Amino acid sequence: MLTALALLLAGVSSEPESTSSFLKVEELLTMCAQDRERCMAFVEGASDMAKFIQATDVIPARFCTSPDVKLRKLTDDVVSFLRGHEEFVGQGAGGAVWVALTQTHGCARVPE
Repeated sequence: MLTALALLLAGVSSEPESTSSFLKVEELLTMCAQDRERCMAFVEGASDMAKFIQATDVIPARFCTSPDVKLRKLTDDVVSFLRGHEEFVGQGAGGAVWVALTQTHGCARVPE
């Protein structure tokens, strides 16, 4: 199972597919405006999954946070990013949140 997941995620790009999610970006943004707790739960799940996948070294670390970053801040950053990028309307929310996380909380590059 983990191998299949690893192979699936190895092809992750910065462009989410429109059919890759049950929830679309516009539905996520509506949910975030109406139910803050559900919104935060979605972002938390996406964040946890991204950190888990990165920890397995299947994909390079692109999303990093310091221990002091709170879920509320992470959620605000994701929602602000998605509202500012209309090109994600119609896209799957899961992939778009991944892009938002990497853009708003990208890992610092270590000098070679």
